[in-house]
Order: sequence, then C-alpha cells, then structure tokens
Amino acid sequence: DKDGTPDAPPTLTTARGLAHMDEPSHHGGILVRSTRALPSEYRVEMTLRGLDFGGQRNGSWDYPDGRINGYSPEGCKTNFPWASGGDFSRPECSWADVRTDSNGFYYLGIMDYARVAPHNNNFIHVHRKVAMDSYNRYKYTGSGLRYCNPATKQYEPYPSGTGNGVNAIFMTDDRRYATQPGTEYLMHSECGVAKGGAIVSQVDLKPELLPEESYRFAIERRDGAYTMEMSGVFAHVGQATFRYTRAFVQDGEPIWHYNQKPEEYDGRFNADWTWTGAGGGIVDRDTWPAGSAYPDHFMFGDPHMNFYEGSARVDDARLYGPAPAK
Repeated sequence: DKDGTPDAPPTLTTARGLAHMDEPSHHGGILVRSTRALPSEYRVEMTLRGLDFGGQRNGSWDYPDGRINGYSPEGCKTNFPWASGGDFSRPECSWADVRTDSNGFYYLGIMDYARVAPHNNNFIHVHRKVAMDSYNRYKYTGSGLRYCNPATKQYEPYPSGTGNGVNAIFMTDDRRYATQPGTEYLMHSECGVAKGGAIVSQVDLKPELLPEESYRFAIERRDGAYTMEMSGVFAHVGQATFRYTRAFVQDGEPIWHYNQKPEEYDGRFNADWTWTGAGGGIVDRDTWPAGSAYPDHFMFGDPHMNFYEGSARVDDARLYGPAPAK
C-alpha cells in the first residue's frame, strides 16, 4: 500500500523445537544461509518436517480452502515488477499470474557468493553450484518437465507425478537461458544422466506424511566432487535414500564456479558473454577467469521475490567437517 512498511513480510520463528518459515506473500522471500564460507570439505544437511509451498494435495492443485497451488486466493498475484523486459507501465494485475504458473521451495543449495539473500528468480540461476529444489507447475502438461520413476528407472511425463518433485541439479558453464551463463543443468537420477532438455525430478515427495515422517536433504563436498542426497518416504519406492555424485570436472563438463580457491582452477572455462537489448549491447568479460575464487555458502528456503508462497518446518540444520588431525 506504499506506506513504507512491507506488506505481509515473511517470518522465521521457533516452536516445539522446529524453525517455522512462513511466507504469506509471493512478494517476499525467506531463507536460511551460512554466515561464513564453508570449509574445503564438508557435509551440510537439513531435516524437513513440514512443507506447504504448492504441489497437489489429495490429487488436486486446487485446495478445499480456496488456495491454488499453495497461493492464497485473495487479490491478484503476478510477477510484477520483476521481469526480464517488456512494458513496465502496465498495471500490476495485468502481469503474469503466478498462481497458475509455479510454486516451490529450495531444500538445499550451494551458492557461489557470500551474502545469499532473496532477489528475483533470474538472479539465483547464475549463482548456483548445486541445488535441490521444487518447481511445482500448476496443471502443467508440456514437455519441459518430467519425472524419473525410481522403481522402473524410466522417465515419465510431468502429469504422472503429484507436483511434489525434487529437482537435484548440478550447474555447468553453458547457457540454458540465453542471457545467463552457468545455467545449464546436469541431472543425475535412477533413469540415467541428462544434460539440458526437460527438467528431471528424481523423486516425488509425499507431504501428507509430514510431520510424523521427515525428509533429510544433504550436500557433501569432498574428494574433488559434490554429492547430493535425499532420504525419506517417496512415491513408488517408499523409504529410501538416493545419492548422486559428480566430480568438479567430469566428461569435460565443469560444475559452475566449483573453485573455492584460485589454485583449484586454471581458467580453462573462462568466457566473455555478450548481452544485447533495446539500448544496444555490452560484453561481460571474464565470467570465470584464472585467479578467481568462489567460496561455498549453503542456503534453503525461498530465494525469490516474484514467485513462491507458503510455509515450511525445519527440524535441524547441521554442518559436518573433517575430523581433526590426531
């Protein structure tokens, strides 16, 4: 309402041993992050005991309480004013409706910059090294998303799942999006390894089991590789743990900005990227030069201020490092 006070700001409170992350408006973002850079080798994990950031409930995207894919039904909800271009003079309610687009949550991710904080969704795309998130597309029937059924080890179309998938992605230096370096996806699953193309959900969560059951998400960095791990009760397979490991450079593909220190990288994937627009073009030089360093920082929550709305309950977050030398 332009009175200088944020409308419906997100909150993090603690009760009954849980961190309650509540985000009543998609214009807010809330996340938990590391305040210091992570060590050279580590395991970071979080335990999830509640999740309400969209996806189907009881087989429907439209909830009995009137919410749509986790969004409240009151008022218009659009991606205004965050967009990659276009006519910014349009009224807020004429912009793209987020309710019928997507909702989601980051279960755990490793970023390449220090002060991880919510921005628009374009921003985080170029700063992820590895991440496990959800991208819950409302009644989506296209070919840009698919599930891996871990029981049959076969890919299935997105409508075969419940919209509660986990997308575990290793980022590489290519462009998935034309103006964003470091945004192509390398996706390991029980169905194989895919680069680019349809986004793969490795597993399908069962949120109705929370909080009695829980899900644990973990990321490890050691021995020149990242590992993403997810444990819990999943569709098709029940209680299970899935781990996917990829070396910093594997089959000629690097994990984006993997080097925490300059000596870990020789500059071989450096590039200049050309940006063009209505006002002309600009060249962004040295997107990954020799001598660069990108310390790891973890985060979980919602890093977007133009999409996503809901709540989550987190039981713990733990960081493990190598045992001290004797």
